[in-house]
Amino acid sequence: MGIESELGPIDPHIGIVPVEFILNAPQGTMNVIDLQSAQTFRKQTEKLAKSLLLTGMLKGSTADVVEALVQKLATRSQYHSHGSVIDMPEAIDLGLNIVSHAPTDELWRLVSLLRAMYQFDCQQQGAVKIFETSKISLVVAKSKAA
Repeated sequence: MGIESELGPIDPHIGIVPVEFILNAPQGTMNVIDLQSAQTFRKQTEKLAKSLLLTGMLKGSTADVVEALVQKLATRSQYHSHGSVIDMPEAIDLGLNIVSHAPTDELWRLVSLLRAMYQFDCQQQGAVKIFETSKISLVVAKSKAA
């Protein structure tokens, strides 16, 4: 992570509604299908997070350590909003294996350049996001007003 880097909580949504809002809605205010969908979304997201942490950043950690971390990140008990910011010091305090990159570090300079290029390209192409994989780049265009 660099000085500008930040992470956010694990916060699945159904449409624009956070899953936690649906699961914690007053009894009788949500339909059964929405509740089941929300439970499934949360379980799938937590399963993915645990798998990625156990095989990646926290490889060698116990399942209990990873479970505790995922519960901090995936419930509203510690991070109350999708917009919560987890900066480098807090990520380290959470137990994530973080590598710090100074602004003068070559890798950080390249990441900053790529970020600036994405921002420029998005503005030029009317895009809101670009998703990258090892095989494809996907540009998500702004929706057109009706």
